Amino acid sequence: MPKRRRPKAVRPTPEQAVAPTVRQRLKGPALAVLVCLGYLIPFVNKAFTIDDPLFLWAAQHIQQHPADPYGFDVNWYSRSMPMAEVTKNPPLACYALALAGSLFGWSESALHLAFLLPAVGAVWGTYRLAEDLSERPILATLAAILTPVFLVSSTNVMCDTLMLCFWVWAVICWRRGQQQPGWLIVAGLLISLCALTKYFGVSLIPLLLVYSLIARRRVRYSLAALLIPIVILIAYQELTRRAYGRGLLLDAAGFSVGVRGTFGEGLLDPLIGLAFTGGCLASSFFYLPLLWSRRVLLIGVVLSVILLTPALVFGRQWSILLQTGIFLLGGLGVLALTVADLWRRRDADAWLLFLWIAGTLLFAIGVNWVINARSLLPLAPAVGILLARRLDLLRGSVGGALVWPEAWPFVPAAVVALLVTVADYQQADAERTAARLIADRCAGQPGILWFEGHWGFQYYLQQRGGVPVDTENLRFHKGDFIAIPSGNYGVLFEPTPEMARDVLAIEEPLFPGLTTMSEERGSGFYSHVHGPLPFAFGLATPLRYRILRFLQ
Repeated sequence: MPKRRRPKAVRPTPEQAVAPTVRQRLKGPALAVLVCLGYLIPFVNKAFTIDDPLFLWAAQHIQQHPADPYGFDVNWYSRSMPMAEVTKNPPLACYALALAGSLFGWSESALHLAFLLPAVGAVWGTYRLAEDLSERPILATLAAILTPVFLVSSTNVMCDTLMLCFWVWAVICWRRGQQQPGWLIVAGLLISLCALTKYFGVSLIPLLLVYSLIARRRVRYSLAALLIPIVILIAYQELTRRAYGRGLLLDAAGFSVGVRGTFGEGLLDPLIGLAFTGGCLASSFFYLPLLWSRRVLLIGVVLSVILLTPALVFGRQWSILLQTGIFLLGGLGVLALTVADLWRRRDADAWLLFLWIAGTLLFAIGVNWVINARSLLPLAPAVGILLARRLDLLRGSVGGALVWPEAWPFVPAAVVALLVTVADYQQADAERTAARLIADRCAGQPGILWFEGHWGFQYYLQQRGGVPVDTENLRFHKGDFIAIPSGNYGVLFEPTPEMARDVLAIEEPLFPGLTTMSEERGSGFYSHVHGPLPFAFGLATPLRYRILRFLQ
């Protein structure tokens, strides 16, 4: 019988060969971006809150004076001060806001939609970095996204998410530069942008230098590339010194160190920092059963109880202590992930992740003037990648897919992250609503509407004609009003009954069952001065606002 001839193989064209690879490379990050947008878009109407007004005022000033971002006065510490003295952040995020405001307007929705871009950039960059460092990039990226710290930070217009975007892409380009030196120049520019968005970005310089020294690749090129951010930051320091009489880079460092002693809790600082870490990165907590044996988990529980003992001296509520213990366990899990990865791998990438997390924790707990969730945001991509690398060792390869036995912890993680984001949204909205009601009540009546308190409450009352109290220049007149909020910052003056009488009281409810800023519940997402937890479960009293009218 004649032999059957095998059909001749048809070689795919270059376009056909590349197309599946491109689709595969786009599928994972596109899914992560869709998850990110699905969580953030519903909150684009969020009221401006906490330090948002400082960035907004600088951005609005930049529109008129592009070369002088901080050349105006502001009342933020209950007295009028130069903005250059008040702000402790560089101006790049303000320039981004100025551009967005010029193009789309200054409404909450317009600016929040514009600031979705850095959130998407951070998510895409996290996936690309995780793709290089693990076999589960989508799992690592979702573990970073579905955290309270990422979602809440990305619903504000402060500098944190923009800094994270530059940070992640700087690391990506730096790693690529170890093979192709041209990428080191790009990385140097990104480091500069990162540091001019938030001063913590300066820490990329020693981090990536140590990485190159350990990798022993392109060390000379690396040193040359690091001169780019060093020269730019020296120029920034000198330019701001000439413009404002103080170099703002070193001024911020001096402020943080000087004020730290006032707000620090001494031996409790590491305890609070670990609790913040566990709460802010709640997705890692829900992965504990998949990452560690029962014996290791039991050791972690016992260690959490031991660490929690000093807090009993301060007589905290048992509900707060219980939540602190749970968050502590999550924080210890992050430390264990970091140390275990370095112990098992001991390569340059393991050192990169270890120093990334160790440096962030050191700054957030021991250097920054208060412990807050915003300072812990850079942990999210690194912890997500470490979580994926741990699963790589324990469970082997899954071809980059997301399988249910490894994905189920995202269900509780997503619920918690969403609840925290909603609670923060409602607290910000309460201040906006109260400001509107107070302004409407006092409209059309003789007398000035004075107010105390800052954050979003100040921003919206000033928009409606309110005037912040200046404790160094009190000048009330008969018939003037004064609004005094509870649970806010900067309430220093209380009129006596002989001076003023109450004419109105307003209550704005908080999200039922969860708070992000409540001394009563021990939650202090933006400052541990309000509590040892980034968020807390439990009912909290509504925000209260008193409006008084001066009799004399």
